[in-house]
Amino acid sequence: VKCFREALVHAPTNVNAYYNLGVLYAELGKHDKALINYNLTVLFDPRCAEAYNNMGVLYKEQENLDKSLKCYLLALQCNPRFAQTLNNIGVACTTIGKLTEALEYLSRAVTIAPTYAEAFNNLGWLFWDHGDLNQALRMYERCIELSPASKNPAQNRLLALNYLHQVDPDRVFQAHSAW
Repeated sequence: VKCFREALVHAPTNVNAYYNLGVLYAELGKHDKALINYNLTVLFDPRCAEAYNNMGVLYKEQENLDKSLKCYLLALQCNPRFAQTLNNIGVACTTIGKLTEALEYLSRAVTIAPTYAEAFNNLGWLFWDHGDLNQALRMYERCIELSPASKNPAQNRLLALNYLHQVDPDRVFQAHSAW
């Protein structure tokens, strides 16, 4: 923090310093300071998709979904192929029950970034919410392929297997052992 503040003394419009301060403050749990620095980032660089996306994440954590979605949409205006933002909008749409829109955004995220494991896990949740357990299972398994150490998709897969009819018990046992 001290180094970035010093950089701003010498270059008060240094976008990278403001952005990095935003990241540091967010990691420290100082969300108000993070938001101030992200806002200063986009003041000096209105095309900084990452800053808008990060503001959206912070607003979502504060349960302000309206502001969160506005920030995500601004990030997409700056970079329509920003997979993280597409994923975040998909999750937000799932949260508010807009499942068709959620599917559109999450599908775009994995099309743009086919190794984005988290987006596949979120697609799994979406299909689960929609009642398509077979498709949910496929998404969880793809996520596990991409990120084998991740525990949530393994747990989600096991849950889906337990709800599916006519599943080989050995498959459930293997999934449980892997989890």
